Amino acid sequence: MENRVINLQSPALSSEKLRWENVRFFYWPSVPPYFKDNDEAELDDGSQKVVTIYGCSGRSAESGELHICPHGYPNRLIQQEGSLFLIEIASSFLDTMAYESGFGQPGSIEIRHKAQVQDAKLWQLGSWMLEEIRSDGVHGTLYRDALATMTVLHLLQYYAVSSRPLAALSRFTHQQISEVIQYMREHLDQDLALTELASVAKVSSPHLIRLFKKQTGYTPHQYFIRMRVERSKVLLQYGKESLKTIALQAGFADQGHFTRLFKRLTGITPMQYANECISK
Repeated sequence: MENRVINLQSPALSSEKLRWENVRFFYWPSVPPYFKDNDEAELDDGSQKVVTIYGCSGRSAESGELHICPHGYPNRLIQQEGSLFLIEIASSFLDTMAYESGFGQPGSIEIRHKAQVQDAKLWQLGSWMLEEIRSDGVHGTLYRDALATMTVLHLLQYYAVSSRPLAALSRFTHQQISEVIQYMREHLDQDLALTELASVAKVSSPHLIRLFKKQTGYTPHQYFIRMRVERSKVLLQYGKESLKTIALQAGFADQGHFTRLFKRLTGITPMQYANECISK
């Protein structure tokens, strides 16, 4: 991603330590004065190479105002108190996603400048990014890539105009989906990247997410987690390994991560599931 100097009060959390590329995330528990007093002329030249989303929570962390700025600057729009998150998107990444998704030719996409937007989906994506950084990237590369891609696709769908649109991409075939699922099955214990799955299907990353979900009802990451849970069920039925070992064999980061996702999808903990299998 093009470098940009964040010349302001250091954020409490950021994606820098996780080395996120193309889309970067920063969080402050209260809005630094810099953002309220800043204008375009005061920023460095690197700010012109990013699209920035500012999320101001006000009194509630569950929702708030969003400011979408095509050149990185808030332009004195941020007047709320409360917390602030900032998502920076490299223009080169946005151009690539636009081209591969059929939105337009590279260099033809313009993001509209919007202030005080209420957008529940975009706010949720920002919240998920914050949770992922707080957990030190526990969900892995595929999840990170999916968040970045979904954020850009949302911007393209609702806040972009193109001077040179592309024709629609070809249909995603059942065979390609089957190949991706088989690849996931063979690599459940690995941290797969979205680009890796897209390469298997021979399509772009955004195209894969959009059409995989249309075919299966889930994003590739959601489907991958469900496959891991199903593998863990088989291992739990044998009852020969510890929960820590099963978590690693099924591809989870650790036992705590395994337990949380297993319960989220099944309604019970892995231990409760194992006990049910023994009692049958």
